[in-house]
Amino acid sequence: MKKLTFLLLFVFGTFVATEISGQTAIGGCDFVKVTSIPPYPIVYTGDGFPGTFSRRIVGDSVACTWLAFFPQHVRQMLPLLTLEKWISGAWVAVQGPVEGGVGYTFTNVAPGNYRVKILTPYYSENKCDVDRLGNIKRSRISIINSLGQFIGYSGTYDNTPFGGNQTYYTNEVFVGPSQTSDIQWTYVDGDGLDLGTNLFDFNEVVRINTSGTQNYTHWWLAIFELNGSQRYKSTGWNFGAMPNIINLSNFWSNWNFENLTSYRVQLAISNQCNSQWTEMSPQPPDFFICPIGSGCRSGDKIVPITLAPNPASQQFTLQNLPASEVQLYIYDMNSRLVKNYKNIHDGNFDISDLQSGIYIVRAVQIDETLYHGKLSVVH
Repeated sequence: MKKLTFLLLFVFGTFVATEISGQTAIGGCDFVKVTSIPPYPIVYTGDGFPGTFSRRIVGDSVACTWLAFFPQHVRQMLPLLTLEKWISGAWVAVQGPVEGGVGYTFTNVAPGNYRVKILTPYYSENKCDVDRLGNIKRSRISIINSLGQFIGYSGTYDNTPFGGNQTYYTNEVFVGPSQTSDIQWTYVDGDGLDLGTNLFDFNEVVRINTSGTQNYTHWWLAIFELNGSQRYKSTGWNFGAMPNIINLSNFWSNWNFENLTSYRVQLAISNQCNSQWTEMSPQPPDFFICPIGSGCRSGDKIVPITLAPNPASQQFTLQNLPASEVQLYIYDMNSRLVKNYKNIHDGNFDISDLQSGIYIVRAVQIDETLYHGKLSVVH
C-alpha cells in the first residue's frame, strides 16, 4: 500500500505527521514492531530538569510559562507504548509502557498473540491556573529558553479533566513459529443426519472448517485412503490464507470416496519461524464413508468389508458383504477385466485360474461400489 502522510494544523497547535492508515503493528519470530500511529500534537517535556514556572494575567486569561534552565534537555514527547499479550481470555501487559514512535520494536518477545496499546501525549492544560473556588481553568504552558524564545508547549499523558489524550490499540499480531494450538479444524456434516461428525454417506460432500486456524504463512493439505486402493493426494504447499471451508470431495475429484472406506486428513501449517510444519494435536478422527441411504445412522452397525487372505492362491473371501446380490469384478494392472462374478450371495471367490500377480478387486451393488482394493495372487 502506498504510504500517504499529512500535516494537521489546528487552532491549538501542530500535530505530528503520520500515515493515514491509523495504528498498526507487525510481528516476527521474536519481536513486535509498531508501523503506524494516529496523529498527536507536538508537545515537550523537560524530563525533570530544573526551570522556573511563572504565571501572568493577559486580559481575562492567564498565561503560564516555564523557563528551562537546561533547554538542551527539553525534548518532544512520544506516545507511551505498552505490549499486551492475550492470556487466558484477557489482554495482559508484558512490556512497557515506554515512549516510542513509528518503528519502535519490542524485542525478546515470546510466542503468542499480541497487540500494542498506544497512549498519545497532549497539551498540559490542567496545571496552569485555578479559580477562587479551586476549579482548574484550562490554559497551556509555554516552554521558553533563557533568551525568551518559544520552544513549544508543555505536554502530558493525563490532561484530566479536559481530555485530549487518546488511547489506541493496534491490530493483533502473532509472534513465533506456528504451534499446535494455532491449527484448528473440524468436519462439516452436510446433511445434519449423521451419527458422528466424521461419518459421511456415499456421495455426500465431505468438507472441513478451518476458520480457527491462525499464525501461518503457508499450508499443506493431503488425504490418505486407509484401505481399499490406499490412494493419496496432496495440494503441496500453498502460500497465503486457506479457505475457511475446504471441500474435500472437490479436492479428491479425480476419484470417489468409496463405500466402507476410511480416509485420513492431514492439514499442516508453517511460517517463516518454523523449522518443521505444525499439525493439530490431537488430530481429528479419520472419516468413514457409509452405504448410501442406510449408513451412518443411529442404530445401524457399520462393519467394513475386508478381503482375506491377501496374498491368496486358490480363493479369497470378502467378509461382511450385504445379504442382497453383489457383482464382483477383477481387473489386471492394465485395467482389463479378467473375472466377473454376478449375483453373488456369499463372499467366497475362486481364483485358481488366475496367474500370479497384482489385481484390482471391485464389488458393486446397484451401481454403488462397496469395495475397491488390491489383491495379490501367488501360486
